[in-house]
Amino acid sequence: GIILMKNNNFITILFNGHRRVFFILFAITLLAQIFVFSRQNASYALNSIQKDFKIVLSYNAPQEKQDSLQNVLKHLSGVNSFKQLSSQDIFDIFSKGTKGQSDYVLNPAFVPALYEVEVSEQVLLNTETWLKNNLYNFDENLEVYYKTQESKLCVYLKAFIKYIDILA
Repeated sequence: GIILMKNNNFITILFNGHRRVFFILFAITLLAQIFVFSRQNASYALNSIQKDFKIVLSYNAPQEKQDSLQNVLKHLSGVNSFKQLSSQDIFDIFSKGTKGQSDYVLNPAFVPALYEVEVSEQVLLNTETWLKNNLYNFDENLEVYYKTQESKLCVYLKAFIKYIDILA
């Protein structure tokens, strides 16, 4: 049975026999469910960020230098795909978002070419080092934009998933 003991307004419950086994199994099952739920959600978040993550390159240079950049991107390890947005494409995107007000602000002739670069998971987990080794020294006119917080979040999520795998 259950034995209740009062010690200075503190009640101690002692379990005997099958109740103790039930409690231990219930606690283990609950912890396992928490691990599975946490890992599933962390994996889902990591996959969502990986699909959304892009590095944007802004390059204000003549066409032959842009061709050189495209050649580098084609052969660069860690680049899954890239696409160039022309100045007119960028102008059209801004025009749709601002309902024609960008006609007064932007001139397509002065907008640099933009490249959207989709990278592999290895690059995503080490973005800054990859950029230093591959793109930062390409040309002084090349500007690189990406969401640093998303990159860091991926590192933390990947570490969290490994930690849960070790515990489970």
